Amino acid sequence: MERRLTAGAGLLTRNMLGLTLALLLGGLVLRWFNGVRPIAAVVIIALLSWRLVLKPEEWLLEESRRYWLGLLAALLAVYAVTGLLWQANLTRRIGEEPSTTPGYSVLVGFNQDSGGAWNQEDSQLLFSLGDAPGATAQQAQEGALEAAKDRITSGKVALLPLLRDKLRAFLGSDHACVGYVGSVVRHTKLFALACNGFYYAAMVLAGGALVRLWRNRERFAVVLLPLYVLGLTCAQMLVEVAGRYHYSLIPVLLLLGQAALFLPAPAETKIFQKNRESS
Repeated sequence: MERRLTAGAGLLTRNMLGLTLALLLGGLVLRWFNGVRPIAAVVIIALLSWRLVLKPEEWLLEESRRYWLGLLAALLAVYAVTGLLWQANLTRRIGEEPSTTPGYSVLVGFNQDSGGAWNQEDSQLLFSLGDAPGATAQQAQEGALEAAKDRITSGKVALLPLLRDKLRAFLGSDHACVGYVGSVVRHTKLFALACNGFYYAAMVLAGGALVRLWRNRERFAVVLLPLYVLGLTCAQMLVEVAGRYHYSLIPVLLLLGQAALFLPAPAETKIFQKNRESS
């Protein structure tokens, strides 16, 4: 019995060390991704939602609560520290401190006439703010944010029609990449059909997976995938929208779609959980 307990403690230590290293690496990867597109916060919120809301029973146990709080703290600490390093690197490369305020993106996101997409009017406003004598990037973005507040509170924004247009622009199709290379490739209609066909097939599979997850009442890590899709879509409704911004959803849809094909039946899941508890 004593030997078995020692072996179990050693296995738990190794598992925790491995998971801690994975989360440390995850913090670095999230920061790297965030440098390309600011989506890391959506992943972190999805992770916290999964642990705090969808698996609340584990927070009733002190050992489990300490375990997960330590791991999440490691992830957030790495992400925060690397953020300072990333900002310092950008400042060195561009010669001034980058803005931390997404004012222009919010301003464009609430432009009723453009459906929340890029438009010349808002672009000219940003450039005029940036061209002011002595203006910094932060000041230009703060000015754009003030303009966004005025637009939102003007009473001229019809929110529901705007959200409908933005949702259509964000998720409606996946052939924007064909437009970018349309001047150098032939058969653009065929390529657009292929891109959209693949995209819609991934969405159908992901939808089937959501139905199976709901019917099986599953709460394991695959639930992070629909949480990310939901979180990114909601976040996109607040800022500038474009079809290419959904590119990070495609691998998520593919990973989620496999659950529609390979997710165990409810009976098999219960047997697996029972065997795991008994072991």
